[in-house]
Amino acid sequence: VARLRQYRVQAIVHAAGSCHYTSDNDLIRGNQQLTQYWLDVGRALDVERFVYISTAFCGGRRDGILPERLHQDGEGEDLTRYMWSKRTTEH
Repeated sequence: VARLRQYRVQAIVHAAGSCHYTSDNDLIRGNQQLTQYWLDVGRALDVERFVYISTAFCGGRRDGILPERLHQDGEGEDLTRYMWSKRTTEH
């Protein structure tokens, strides 16, 4: 973080994550923990904006338009471990 201060970072756009479908540990590390790391870096750098880009696939298989909102865990019959991980990270 100290080396990043020289660049006067104003925003972080975070779109990285894990698409591992069979390992909860990889999903937790690659989604939740990685996102928390970048949030912590952003706070330490006092950034003005943190943008988290998640995935459209967390909405599940549905017809129609998905509203722009956080989806609750267990919402939808096709919740996978990947979807759980992404939704948990968004919250």
